[in-house]
Amino acid sequence: MSHLDDESYDNMNDNNDYRPQKNMTVKSQIRKIEETMAEIRKDCDENKKNAGILKGDLNVLGHKTKEKCNELSRLFMEDLQNLEKEFKRTVQSDKTETEFFKQQLHGLTQDKTKIKQNYYSLDSRLKICETDVGVGFYMNN
Repeated sequence: MSHLDDESYDNMNDNNDYRPQKNMTVKSQIRKIEETMAEIRKDCDENKKNAGILKGDLNVLGHKTKEKCNELSRLFMEDLQNLEKEFKRTVQSDKTETEFFKQQLHGLTQDKTKIKQNYYSLDSRLKICETDVGVGFYMNN
């Protein structure tokens, strides 16, 4: 409504009905009404043009937003897949390491059992030797 000057609406009442001035001729009143209507049409056309521009801007922004959303989704999915691959590698590495430790523990347990068996065998032989010699090793302690 920037095209209209304040005088254009001076003759309008609250219901937007035109009020003719008392000292104007009918022709001038009609011309004034036509001018006001022309200005209102011009404002409507400008508003329609602005609405079209805004709709276009909205479509462009919507498209750009959708592209960015799709790009972010793709990046998130790639990161998630990489994280999943890394997790699987870590789990496999942990399983391999756990199996290695189990084997080591089993070997150490077998070694411990052999050492105990050797200890008991040697202890038994020592007792037999001490009995044969007649000196008790445990008696001195």
